[in-house]
Amino acid sequence: MSFNLKEFIQDFKDSFEYTDKILGPSKEFILKGKSAGNGISAFPESTIVKWIVENNTKFSDAKINRKYPKSKKRIDLCYQDLPIEIKFIRQKGAINNNLSEQFVKHLLSPQSKHGSALTDGLKILENYENGVILIIIYEYDDPDTIEPDILFNDWKLLAKKRFSFDKIEKIDFKLPVSEFHKKGMICAIQISR
Repeated sequence: MSFNLKEFIQDFKDSFEYTDKILGPSKEFILKGKSAGNGISAFPESTIVKWIVENNTKFSDAKINRKYPKSKKRIDLCYQDLPIEIKFIRQKGAINNNLSEQFVKHLLSPQSKHGSALTDGLKILENYENGVILIIIYEYDDPDTIEPDILFNDWKLLAKKRFSFDKIEKIDFKLPVSEFHKKGMICAIQISR
């Protein structure tokens, strides 16, 4: 079976929304003694990815947190033998709802120590001929935040100087339970050397 990026992003979106619906009411994220409310969107990305994979039978053969062949670093998700790095970009904090200074680093930083969506692509291509970068950008009804399309276009400007895009798919999502990070866009980029 060959990898289909459009089907993958749709399955990921469906599982993301479904997981928030079934787990969200019972999952309250507590950080430093304060609640980030119900829903899965405030949890760490590794936890969200684990729940998404567990709640979709289409991902039954997916492997989470596998070691890269040429380094000690780990792959977020390996699906149909394709490495997939995943980044959740949150412009606002879940507890205080303030603007976060970290989201730019998580999306655009060229320094490998930051583990950004940009350096994730390089990490994939150091170990494989191709792979997928999945960027989930939350959207807010706040004039101080940046629209997901603008953030994604900024990422593409930097990334296209470092690797090739074979295919790009985008899809909007809406989480039924999460209180702070409710909606946004998922961008899937199939990359190669």
